[in-house]
Amino acid sequence: MKEILVFVKCVFLNLSFLVFLLFQNSVFSENITPSIVYSHVSQFSQELNLLRLELGARKTEPSFIIIKNAVPREVFYQALTLCQKTLRLRFERTRINGKCPPAKIGELVPDDVLVQIKFASKNLLAVNKVFDVQKTIDLPEVEMSMESSDVIMAILDVNIQINTLFKRRYLPDDVFREVTLSIFYAAEILKKFPSTYERIPSEPLFKRQKTPKDVYFKLLNIIETIQKIQQLSYVQPLVTIERFERKKLKVTPSDVYDLATLIVSELTYLYWRTGETKIIKSYQPPPKIPAQVFQRIGVLEKQLGVILENVKSNPNWLKRDN
Repeated sequence: MKEILVFVKCVFLNLSFLVFLLFQNSVFSENITPSIVYSHVSQFSQELNLLRLELGARKTEPSFIIIKNAVPREVFYQALTLCQKTLRLRFERTRINGKCPPAKIGELVPDDVLVQIKFASKNLLAVNKVFDVQKTIDLPEVEMSMESSDVIMAILDVNIQINTLFKRRYLPDDVFREVTLSIFYAAEILKKFPSTYERIPSEPLFKRQKTPKDVYFKLLNIIETIQKIQQLSYVQPLVTIERFERKKLKVTPSDVYDLATLIVSELTYLYWRTGETKIIKSYQPPPKIPAQVFQRIGVLEKQLGVILENVKSNPNWLKRDN
């Protein structure tokens, strides 16, 4: 009997401790703000710059797109992209696999973003250690005025810089994979409209001699269509992208890749708002050229056109509340 009481007491204490930890984590999560996340991104940026100097890589210009009105879920997907890039960088330079938290779906919070940044930092520090970069950067003082848009712009800039450190740069096939993932999510969204039978339409005619810039601007058009769908669905368009003059841009596949991941985040959110929670995955295609990516975007373009027409006649199609 005494042994049973001791056992029950131990179980009770362990459960109490677990509840305490969960409570502490909950409180911690509630206290994480975009300003705190921005501080960690700044720290990452400075540590990345140390590696850049060691490798003799060029310093990149800031992102040539400006994102406004961002929210944590959009920042999360850019942070996820950054963490996945550090996985590639770590394996290329150390031949050791790193770790990143899995993708999430739904209404995300700054804490979700911060977790991705912390894992990205661990992967980066592992690379710095290989190159004997001894200096460490203290966490910058928190600027309380920072918002999610400031965070996503900061992440975009480090995503651009880290692209210069890869042995194997991001290629059109990587962009093709992200576009295909968007197509998969759009196909699931189309299931919500019973009159639609062709959820993945055929590809448009192939057009040769396309450049990353052509692909980039076609993706910008995709974002505009998604915003129209959001507006008609009583969803506030959460991203505003200011365009720059086409002739002034020097676009690389890496720039296109970062924009493609932003589109994935927007469609993932609409998919979640329909009541779905399953994470969808894409596949790594064989080598592609920009013209093939351009053609692939044509499929997504058709899908979004059908979604837009259906939403016009049924603006209350989403299940979850804002």
